[in-house]
Amino acid sequence: MAEMMIYGLVATNSFMLFTFAIYIITQMYKIIGADNKMILDFDLIESENSCSQSLYCSIVNWYKLDYKILFLYTWSFWFNSENSDIPIGLRIGRKNDKMKDILNSFFSIQFQQIDTSQDFSNEIIEIIHNELLKNKPVIVGTNLYWCPWSKKYKKESRYPDKRIHPEDCDNIIIIGIDFDKKIVYCKEKNTDNKFVFATFNDIIYGCKKLNLLEKGDKSGPRNNFDWKKSIKRSLEYTNQNIFTENVFENMKELALHLKNVDLDLNSERNGLSDLYLADIPLLDRIMNIGRARKQFAKVLQYFVRNFDANQLSPFINDFYEIRNKWDNIKIIFLKGFKVNRLSRQTLDSIADEINNLSILEEKAFYDLRNIVK
Repeated sequence: MAEMMIYGLVATNSFMLFTFAIYIITQMYKIIGADNKMILDFDLIESENSCSQSLYCSIVNWYKLDYKILFLYTWSFWFNSENSDIPIGLRIGRKNDKMKDILNSFFSIQFQQIDTSQDFSNEIIEIIHNELLKNKPVIVGTNLYWCPWSKKYKKESRYPDKRIHPEDCDNIIIIGIDFDKKIVYCKEKNTDNKFVFATFNDIIYGCKKLNLLEKGDKSGPRNNFDWKKSIKRSLEYTNQNIFTENVFENMKELALHLKNVDLDLNSERNGLSDLYLADIPLLDRIMNIGRARKQFAKVLQYFVRNFDANQLSPFINDFYEIRNKWDNIKIIFLKGFKVNRLSRQTLDSIADEINNLSILEEKAFYDLRNIVK
């Protein structure tokens, strides 16, 4: 009887071990696949964000958390009224949106950055593979010359060194790998959230830096979160300008400048042909300024929905409308670049609109400050 019991236990344990082994193999099969590949189920948050913003929002979303708080410091503006020899498009913009700081402070998400600009080895692929095995996507800073989905892929670069110049660089998220085909699967802002791929060689020769994810235990603002304090800090950041003490006076300076100059569109192109029309600094930065107003509206909406900050509700539509006005300015400039001409009357009209926007934004600023002071 004892022998039969021992045999039964051995048989049972053997069966359990066999079952466990099958489970492990099955899970590995799901990860690697029959054809030696793996792809993470990753959605890219686009919604008019810039490339880096899309990546940061997508990473937060990957952890099934709300990313809207990332837009807390997007409302800003600057204009350098000096250095008149520099194109206007290079003298306007907005400050750093501090998204990486917010990723760390609210979500304890950090990036271990590895410089690969001088590394042309398969070690880059090994690092990517190891991260994917940990169920973590990898952010890669690469050059558009080495991105197969780009119109610049192995066809055109304004620089002899096709790796290190930031003007032609892009950030992509690698979410999968296939060793049989020697490709990695990527998500990139301009690819409609579909899979795109790059060869191992594309990554090895184009990769400038790898960003590896590290996640702590924070999961965003808690129930006792002081949204007024956060908005107050955000407003302080908005009005801390680079060139003047008042950001809205800075906008008026830009309007006055446009009234008094004949805009040299060839200079504003900054050497870019029609192929790079969207990259013209004046168009790109006006677009980013408008987009930042929409993003700030989203963070206000986030506070209203999650922390009963109903006092902020009237401002949400205001910022969406302000964003639309900036977008209209961009469209007018775009039309001018397409025909290579902007009349004096059109420039005056743009200047008047920017001046009006400075008044609208300043009013919103002080009204918000009165709520959170």
